[in-house]
Amino acid sequence: MRIRDDLHDDHLPDTYYRATCTDLEPFRRLEGSVQAQVCVVGGGVSGVSVALELAERGYSVALVEQNYIGWGASGRSGGQILTGPTNFARYEASFGADNAKAAWAMSVEGAGIVKDRVKKYSIDCDLKWGGVEIARTVSEDAGLQAKAASLKLYNQSPNLRYLGQDTIGQYINSDRVTSGLYRSDWGRCHPLNLVRQEARVAERLGAKIYEDARVSGIDFGESVVVDTGHGKVTAETVVLAGNAYLGPLVPELTEKFTAVGTYLMATEPLEDDLARNILPENYMIRAQGDEPVYLHLTPDNRVLFGALNSHTGKHPRKLAKALTHKMHSLLPELEGVNCEIAWGVFIGVGEANIPQIGKLAENVLYAQAYTGRGVADAHLAGRLIGEVFDGDDRRLRILSDVEHPVCRRKGLFGRSIDIVSQAFSFSSKAS
Repeated sequence: MRIRDDLHDDHLPDTYYRATCTDLEPFRRLEGSVQAQVCVVGGGVSGVSVALELAERGYSVALVEQNYIGWGASGRSGGQILTGPTNFARYEASFGADNAKAAWAMSVEGAGIVKDRVKKYSIDCDLKWGGVEIARTVSEDAGLQAKAASLKLYNQSPNLRYLGQDTIGQYINSDRVTSGLYRSDWGRCHPLNLVRQEARVAERLGAKIYEDARVSGIDFGESVVVDTGHGKVTAETVVLAGNAYLGPLVPELTEKFTAVGTYLMATEPLEDDLARNILPENYMIRAQGDEPVYLHLTPDNRVLFGALNSHTGKHPRKLAKALTHKMHSLLPELEGVNCEIAWGVFIGVGEANIPQIGKLAENVLYAQAYTGRGVADAHLAGRLIGEVFDGDDRRLRILSDVEHPVCRRKGLFGRSIDIVSQAFSFSSKAS
């Protein structure tokens, strides 16, 4: 579903990532009819990861993206690579005692896939490992210590390190930060370079990657026909990877998450001394909570800073000013440092905070709703879907057997879904 508002049009958005992207050459446009074993809908990390996994395994793949590869959240996010939950008891409640450890292991696997793929294909995406989750209040610090205890109890993060007031300044120098947790398995990257270079790899391996291919309808059946208006893909199987930009195409999927707006900015370049004083190790920094805050330094010494959430589909007014205020409230040492560019994106957030990866039918798979952890979890989705095509769906079923409730907040796409749900109902077309 194409969106046109203050922050979205049909072009790659004006962001720091586009300004520093190493590959902006367009992919091909779909014209006429093509056939493939698999059609992937969506050109973000989810879709590209699926296409690459399947191309590596020898399947014929056609991927259709309504705008440009990396146009949505995958090319606008903070690029954070986050691993693992923090509460094993909650995982046991969601997955059951038998599957909880396997689900926990999968929750950290995606980061390893990113690491291996960047090395294998020499992808240049400013990949850097190491992250710190910070606390700003006494209650947040208590939460961090509880997380550390839970992770150590289940031996899920051997390189976890608690940072008290005497050591936190080695990682972020702010009197607004009281403590932190260092995670060696967290990291960050340039997400637009990552997804577009992975798409190039998939293309070299035989996948057909199409841009400017907005899906207007899908005919589900023994074979699947994906119609883009100026072209059609007929495939044995379809993988739906549009996530927060899927729109009303398949309401059975879209109703299971809310499209939440999140917003980022890049400052003007800092002097070296100031940059290294603020973030001495330049690890990824993240503050948890209802409204996460995250930041790191870019290679040219800009602060890339993210904050603010919108559940209504409406963007904050005076975005650059609002983000700059948030940054200064965390790092008053940056008073006088200005925002050079600001942008926003929608992400899929489900009620259970567990990635939604599974099947609607034997030949209809999907991956969505990563709740801000899309870089790692979308790569996991690609791996699991690749296993399904090779005849092993055991790990996919661990995730897909979790019941995801209909989201109470309809958000961005709620009205559209109500209007066209009958026209696009998967159940009616499949029957």
